[in-house]
Amino acid sequence: MSVSLYPDVGLTSILQTLLIAAENGNAQLRLYKAAHVPTGADVLATYTAIECGYPGYAEQTLDGYPPVTVAANVASATWATVTFTSTGVGTDQAFGWFLTLGSTILYAAGQFPLPVGMYAAGDWLSLTLTQTLQNAA
Repeated sequence: MSVSLYPDVGLTSILQTLLIAAENGNAQLRLYKAAHVPTGADVLATYTAIECGYPGYAEQTLDGYPPVTVAANVASATWATVTFTSTGVGTDQAFGWFLTLGSTILYAAGQFPLPVGMYAAGDWLSLTLTQTLQNAA
């Protein structure tokens, strides 16, 4: 079996292609409210069924696409920080995030180390999403 390796320029190109697809697909960062560990078998419906709904909750659009940097054969891009803010009394805890392209594609998901309560007006959560692509060891 041969070993495949993407050079830095290849990693950069692949990540840029993914980011452009995210931009063209109206990338939306959203929160979920159940103790769910993301898996490779998840689909968008997995998360829309457990999406947060506290007062003032709204998905956040990730505008444009960030520049890609490469160091030590790892390509990365960091989106601008987005903030979710509660506007009233609620019971939701945000357990994680999910990124969608338009209304049909689940692009990525992640679980927070600890859930974040969104119980009162003024409770907030800021997220800075960084995507990386690297060769497997």
